[in-house]
Amino acid sequence: MKVWFNGIIEDNKTPLIPLDDYALLYGYGLFETLLIDNGRPILWEEHIMRMVNSAKEFKMELPFQSDKLLQEAFKLIEINNIEHGSIRITLSGSSNIFMTCKKGIPYNNSLYNTGVLLSARKEIEVYSSNWLLNHKTCSYMNKLLIKKDQGLKGYFDAVLVNEKGNVTECCVSNIFCVQDSILYTPPITAGILPGIMRDVVFKLTAGSNMKIKEMDFTFDFLVGCQEVFLTNSLMGIMPVQRIEEHSFEVPAEITTHLTKKYKAYQL
Repeated sequence: MKVWFNGIIEDNKTPLIPLDDYALLYGYGLFETLLIDNGRPILWEEHIMRMVNSAKEFKMELPFQSDKLLQEAFKLIEINNIEHGSIRITLSGSSNIFMTCKKGIPYNNSLYNTGVLLSARKEIEVYSSNWLLNHKTCSYMNKLLIKKDQGLKGYFDAVLVNEKGNVTECCVSNIFCVQDSILYTPPITAGILPGIMRDVVFKLTAGSNMKIKEMDFTFDFLVGCQEVFLTNSLMGIMPVQRIEEHSFEVPAEITTHLTKKYKAYQL
């Protein structure tokens, strides 16, 4: 597999990242992971804009313009012969930027039919005042450890809560729930990453009869809802079958409707 580093395409076994790079030493960096569908990166502008905005907050500079970076991304996708997969862009605090790719559909298609199983992480893992949570930084170890631990127990992911006892998100996805045809999702102030697919769901509901509310809610409110689904850029919209012992409708009306609208939105 080929990789792209500061404008150069090399084999992935070629040493490219300096050993004193800030992302490597301190996790001081940003990244974006995009779905590749039919050989093209999906939601490119949205991802790059989020990276640019976060880079400004951290006083980092994106060394390539979006259009140029997109051209380079297409080169990398083509040389790796990827029709379906993912591409990750990493910007380090040392002003290095690199892109890597993976082949294959990120999530098994059967999960969209059955829904996934989630655990409830009752320990406080999120503090809403931590503004770093609103950015996609390279400091991901805590959530990855939680996800790995829950995966060993047979769960797809874990629902996280903040110091106020309110639901925030899962380790690698935002969360939505549906009750009486109204969608609910935690606000950014709860201590979440404002996901790209989360924003897409807001766009999909705009101008329709569907109502969506950002609000703080507890775990009890979540498990009392009729539908629950997760979102991120690789999975799109993923239905939840169960959280611990609490079950939800799968397939479910609103989740299925949004999934169909998203497929049309991608075209």
